[in-house]
Amino acid sequence: MFLTVTAVVFGILGLVLGAGGIQLLILGGSFYFLLAGLAFLATAVLLFLRRVEALWVYGLFILGSLAWALFEVGLDWWQLGPRGGLIIVLGLWLMLPAIRRKLGPADRRERATTAMLPIAVPVLIAVIVAGISLFVETYDRDGVLPTEQVAAAPALGGDVPDGD
Repeated sequence: MFLTVTAVVFGILGLVLGAGGIQLLILGGSFYFLLAGLAFLATAVLLFLRRVEALWVYGLFILGSLAWALFEVGLDWWQLGPRGGLIIVLGLWLMLPAIRRKLGPADRRERATTAMLPIAVPVLIAVIVAGISLFVETYDRDGVLPTEQVAAAPALGGDVPDGD
């Protein structure tokens, strides 16, 4: 049940991202969202089939999304975070024992820990990059602030007419 609901959610996300990606391409935009939709759909199908390859597909999608985000915004945390937040949370979701233990042939399911590696490594890489981006100052500007002191109590004057 848990796996089926996850596959349905991934399928819906894939359809929405894919449709939006097609519309964006028609308008001359990025092809990323179409590819993201296809990755979500492929992951959903493989989850329905209980194939461990779903973790490989999603792991590659995480790495591709990370590369795209770094290319687009660099290590700017405030722009990088929204581009990868949900993707990483869903990757962590796929690492749950209730999901990964049901993937693969029944005789190989006891190796669920090693089956987690294709998703765990990309998630770890993305988390490390996110951690690094927190400490990179992308908005630092060279220059000098004015050294003049501002009056503590400026003279506001009494130039406001009565009744205003």
